Amino acid sequence: MAGVAWVLGIDCGRHKTGVAVGQTLTKTAQPIEIIKKPLSSLTAQDFLHILQEWRVKAVVMGVPQQADGLAHPLHDNINRLAGEFTTDFQLPVYFMDEYLSSHEARQRGGDKKTIDDIAAAVILETWLVEQG
Repeated sequence: MAGVAWVLGIDCGRHKTGVAVGQTLTKTAQPIEIIKKPLSSLTAQDFLHILQEWRVKAVVMGVPQQADGLAHPLHDNINRLAGEFTTDFQLPVYFMDEYLSSHEARQRGGDKKTIDDIAAAVILETWLVEQG
């Protein structure tokens, strides 16, 4: 991604999903919204207003890992949603291990009501930094 671009960060949860935006120049992200909708019925269209407002060029989705190496119960719905971003909006989707993102979000002052969008910002910032 050459130049400055806005990127969408998503922390999917079973019943609510945290959303953040960040940019490639400063490699920082800011929490912007929590979508209170079950992941099983969440679609890429639910993010259309954010994609348009921020002119998003890519999506980074947090992926939970299980200690036993088996697929996490949210895995199929996360992959379905990622496919919709690619199909509906022609956006590249990147996956980032979300390990400790909620812990970091609590360290940043998040509580049970605000932790999801802060965790999305943590996931996105980690990805942005790793991109160099």
